[in-house]
Amino acid sequence: MKRRYTVRFLGRIFIKAVVVCCFLCPLFAFSQTQRIDSLKKQLLLKKTPLQKVETLFELCDQSYSMHSDSFLFCINEARKAIQSLNNANLLVQLKYYEVLYFTRQSKYDLAFELIEAQLPLVNKKEYATLRNKFL
Repeated sequence: MKRRYTVRFLGRIFIKAVVVCCFLCPLFAFSQTQRIDSLKKQLLLKKTPLQKVETLFELCDQSYSMHSDSFLFCINEARKAIQSLNNANLLVQLKYYEVLYFTRQSKYDLAFELIEAQLPLVNKKEYATLRNKFL
């Protein structure tokens, strides 16, 4: 008799745990990438290269929440779009994200070389906010 009550009690606890997990697990899985998913959807809808670059840079700002391969893909896609635009300001900003990528990959020597190469450009007034990011 006592054993039957124990089995029922454990069965109820198991059912409650499964129900709680079913409701909470989706919250944990989607809450970290919701912003990234919405930015990827926006990227598909963008028509001009400048709009694509802006959206890719917003994605790059979320780099700590994405895998390093996805981050590198965003950098490479932004590089292609910037080359078609031939915009030096965007290229400097792209170098900043490359520095972040190399830092995440523990390639500090490459990151340091990129920073040193960009410092003369970043010291201009139009790059004041970007200079603060580099330094």
